[in-house]
Amino acid sequence: MSPRLDDVEQAVAALGGAVEAAATGAGDAEDEALSLTPALRWSQLDRGDKHAAWDALAGFVSEVLNNDYQLTRLELPDCWPVHPRAVRELAWLRSLYISSSAPGTRAELVAEWHVRWLPAAVTNLAIAIDRRECAPGKHRVTEEERRRYDDTLNEAGSDGRQPPALTIERGANRPRYFPDRFPPLRGHDSSYGARPTQVALLDAETPAPASRPEYWWEYFLDARMADIGEDHAST
Repeated sequence: MSPRLDDVEQAVAALGGAVEAAATGAGDAEDEALSLTPALRWSQLDRGDKHAAWDALAGFVSEVLNNDYQLTRLELPDCWPVHPRAVRELAWLRSLYISSSAPGTRAELVAEWHVRWLPAAVTNLAIAIDRRECAPGKHRVTEEERRRYDDTLNEAGSDGRQPPALTIERGANRPRYFPDRFPPLRGHDSSYGARPTQVALLDAETPAPASRPEYWWEYFLDARMADIGEDHAST
């Protein structure tokens, strides 16, 4: 990731005011906060509303999912911003978080966010982002391509050469280079909408580190630019 860590933290902190204000406000303030990240019709937002939605979502992910809940890089993959379905999943999760954080909310509704909606969102993220292609620091690269890249990276380190660039194709419908080595997910059939019967969130032998803004920030900038039509200099 190219930005310095303190720059990323300052940028995300500047986006997080909507989360804090919504969690402590009520009435019109809550309605406004909910409207920032609509669970439906995201694609129909105008340019200004999309900008506000992306910024509010970044603040929510950083302050709540990263800081408070310490989701790992497998539970919340680095490349979540460039997966439209993942963005929508997090948008409705933020809306439910704002509702459950309002003053006077009944305890059972707060508990429902913890025991129902957050786990459901993590499960849905595992469906939206195929972990055979996406891994910490890598997006839309098959297991075979990751293996070849890691081999080349190790060879470069041994020879004292500069590490090779990881080629990333940005299209959502990226062709698979090795379809015969890309089997279906365990417990997942080919029918539309099928859900895995089991989702392994963590590798028991090598637990994934916690997600942090510096891991997903460049993906966030790319996704926001593509969705809104702006350059990085405007951030």
